[in-house]
Amino acid sequence: MVIIMLKGKSTIALFDAVSGRKTEEYSDENIVTNAFNNFFNFDEEIVMRGINPNSVLGPLTPLFPNYLKGILLWDSMIPENPDIVIAPAGVRCVGHAGTAYFGTKKTRGTYNENESEISKTGAKMVWDFPTDKGNGIIKAVSLTSIIGGNAGWMTEFESGNYTHARFYKNPNSPAATTPTTLIPNGVKESGGFQYVGELRRGIHTYISDRSDQNLTVLEMSYPKNNEIHIFMELGSMTKENTIENTFEIPWGSKPVNISNGWYIRDDNILVYTEITGNANVRVRYVNLINKTITSEKTFTLSENVAGSNPCAFYNNQLYANSTIKGGLSRFNDNGQFADVIMSPFSGNRFSRIGENLLLSSTSLNAGITSFLTDGVNYSVISSGDMSGALVPLASFGRPAYGAVDNISGTGGASLVFITPFLATINNLAAQVTKTSQNTMKVTYEISME
Repeated sequence: MVIIMLKGKSTIALFDAVSGRKTEEYSDENIVTNAFNNFFNFDEEIVMRGINPNSVLGPLTPLFPNYLKGILLWDSMIPENPDIVIAPAGVRCVGHAGTAYFGTKKTRGTYNENESEISKTGAKMVWDFPTDKGNGIIKAVSLTSIIGGNAGWMTEFESGNYTHARFYKNPNSPAATTPTTLIPNGVKESGGFQYVGELRRGIHTYISDRSDQNLTVLEMSYPKNNEIHIFMELGSMTKENTIENTFEIPWGSKPVNISNGWYIRDDNILVYTEITGNANVRVRYVNLINKTITSEKTFTLSENVAGSNPCAFYNNQLYANSTIKGGLSRFNDNGQFADVIMSPFSGNRFSRIGENLLLSSTSLNAGITSFLTDGVNYSVISSGDMSGALVPLASFGRPAYGAVDNISGTGGASLVFITPFLATINNLAAQVTKTSQNTMKVTYEISME
């Protein structure tokens, strides 16, 4: 196992905008998350064939000075848990910075090349925030990638910056090269199988509505996982070199909306939403490991929705396309309309990023391609060339996911990562309040151990 230790501290200094005099300074030490251990922990074998290891390691190394040069500023404290590598629900990003920046986005600062220093064992990185950037209450700081520092987390959309990115050769230009395709290369059967992900290491799961009364679950694996290693050449998982097992979960009727009505949680629970008669909703929670329905909920909506479009029940709220209001709308669990999130609306099914719900779409509004919510806050974001829905990959820890290019399950899946991941968590001993009367300097000193 690869263990990467980063030891460091953050320093936030506020300066009077008129006199330039330093008025406040706060220094706090970090805890290191498991983001990098998850990235690099391939051990001696990997059960997904067809990946060039350079396409994974290339964008991530060397950490300094090429990659780990982004900062995220949060309005709330974050639990000091090393497994938290994606911002938890309800935490808002009030400031962020990666490369040098001269634009107008209110949350984005700029990298200070003159005051930053990079060595073989560590770095001192400095970002400046002028009077109109990063204003608000700051309670926590996280080190992140360059791409994530430029994009922020659930902040205002800015063209050319990516909240998600595939593994590309050049991390500073995520749309410039061809992504690495991993698995699967399709199931050699009919029936409209949907790829759910690698829920257990080496076992890839699909679902289908090919049985009128059951939800079909198909599991694929290699016959000899211990003989599968990382391959330099591209390859694919096909029926010819896999073992298949099929299971039937009693459904009572033909499953509705197999393409657009489900997402998978981090605990391998399938949340399956069905809308019948335009207003009747049934949500089923399915344990895909033991193949059982664990619970379900039914309710009736106050108005009709387009049940064939993407829909999801998340955080006791239904997201669906209202045929009355038009656009992506939100309803509470009593079926009452809450608000219109986005109009016009079309797209692929929903998926999950940690505690957050993601809709990957080709035409949400004005060319903006994705919608992200934590159940309270939401934003429209750039897709980072991720046109498909996300699925879990057990061979890679968070913040890595699989992006299914073809929602029908017949296309490939690419390895992607969430670029504004939390490499560290620095909860501040005292909150910082940045206003338009101040400029701010954020310094992060870090060393490798």
